[in-house]
Amino acid sequence: MILGVIPVRLESERLPRKPLADIAGKSLVQRVWEQASKSKKLDKLVVATDSDEIIDVVKSFGGEFVKTSNKPRTGTDRVYEAFSITEGNFSFVVNIQGDMPFINPVLIDSCIELLESSGADMVTPATPIISDEEFFRDSTVKVAIGNEGRALYFSRAPIPYPRHRSDPLGFKHIGLYVFTAKALQTFPSLPSCEVEEREKLEQLRALASGFDIRIFNASPQLTTPGIEVDTPADLERARELTTC
Repeated sequence: MILGVIPVRLESERLPRKPLADIAGKSLVQRVWEQASKSKKLDKLVVATDSDEIIDVVKSFGGEFVKTSNKPRTGTDRVYEAFSITEGNFSFVVNIQGDMPFINPVLIDSCIELLESSGADMVTPATPIISDEEFFRDSTVKVAIGNEGRALYFSRAPIPYPRHRSDPLGFKHIGLYVFTAKALQTFPSLPSCEVEEREKLEQLRALASGFDIRIFNASPQLTTPGIEVDTPADLERARELTTC
C-alpha cells in the first residue's frame, strides 16, 4: 500500500497563513489535495497538520487529515509522524509539498513507479533548466545527477557549474519525495549535517547519511506550471493561472 501525505502548517515566514490562502475560491491546501487525489497509485491521502483551523478547512472539502504535534522541524518529520499514526501496512510514503497547487498526479505516479523498480531509498523529480535567470537564482534548488539517475548533491547554487555552456544548463529540483517505509522511519533519527544547515535543504541530511536518492527526469509538460506558492507574488501568479 502507498500513503500520500501533504504536510502543512499555518505559520509561514514569507506568506502568513499560506495553506488557507484563497486561489479562485478554493484554499491552497484544497488545491493541492484535489490534484494529489487524482493519483492512480496512492491508496490513501491525508493532510498532516497541527492546526485545528486547517483541519476544519480540510473537513469542509471532504479531505482526510491526521493531527500531528507541533514538534516536527521539517515537512518530512511531519510526514513521518503522520505515517506513524495512520493505520495501514504502507510500503511507500509520498511527501507531497503543501505549496504546489498544480502538482501533476502523473508526476506523483511516475516517481512511485521509479522507486518500485530501482530499489533506491527515495525518489524525487527534477526538470531541465534552460533559462540563465532560473539557473543562477538562489531560490531555485538545483540537483547534480550521477550514473543511473543518482542524486549527487542539491544546492541553491548553480550546479554543476557550466565551464562550457550546455543544454540544459542544469536540473531544477521539484519538492516531491517518495520514500520506502524503511527509509522514512530512519529519516528522523539521522544526524543533522553542516550542508543541510547551510543550504536549508533537508534532503541533504539523507544524502550525507548515505541514502540512495534517485532522480526522476520530468518533462516540462509534467511540471508546468511549476509554481510553488512561497511568496505573495507566487500566490498572485497562481491565481492568474487558475481557470476553475
